[in-house]
Amino acid sequence: MMQKLAILNIPMCLPIEFGLCNDEKIVYSLQSFIDGDEAEKILPELSKEEQYKFGITAGEILKKIHSIEAPSNQELCSSRFN
Repeated sequence: MMQKLAILNIPMCLPIEFGLCNDEKIVYSLQSFIDGDEAEKILPELSKEEQYKFGITAGEILKKIHSIEAPSNQELCSSRFN
């Protein structure tokens, strides 16, 4: 799924490698690093107009993320999270 998101130019860590270790009982994920600061630290320092622009951008990113369909064999959210 991360590779599908990366194709959509979602600003995120990019998948580099996935694998198994310790007799295949542990899964690891190697991802690229995104330089920057935590949003919860930066947002209060911005003007209301800049915060609003970031909110719009976040909504556009979420719209792209939700454009990808879940795998057909994916368990229903209500089953997984309840």
